[in-house]
Amino acid sequence: MPFTEPLDPTGILTPAAKVEIADRLCGQFGLTRADCVAYGDSLSDAELFAAVPVSVAVNADRHLAGLATHTYAGQDLWDAYELVCGAR
Repeated sequence: MPFTEPLDPTGILTPAAKVEIADRLCGQFGLTRADCVAYGDSLSDAELFAAVPVSVAVNADRHLAGLATHTYAGQDLWDAYELVCGAR
C-alpha cells in the first residue's frame, strides 16, 4: 500500500538508535550485549548486528546476510528463532 502522506523522519529508527534501544533494554533487564541476539532484515540493522555476538538475517539481501551469524529465508519466524534457540 503506498504512503498517503509524507513520512515523518523523526519516527524512523536510525541504525545507531537501534543499538541505543538495545543497550537501554539490556540495562532495564540486567543483561549485557553478550546475552543478546539481533534479528534483522535490512542493512539498517548492520550496526546492531555488529554490537551483539549472534545475529540472524531474516529474508535479507546478501549484504546483511553476509554480516549475520545465521540467515533465514522463509515465512515461519519460528524457524528463524530455532536457528539460535533450538527446538520448540
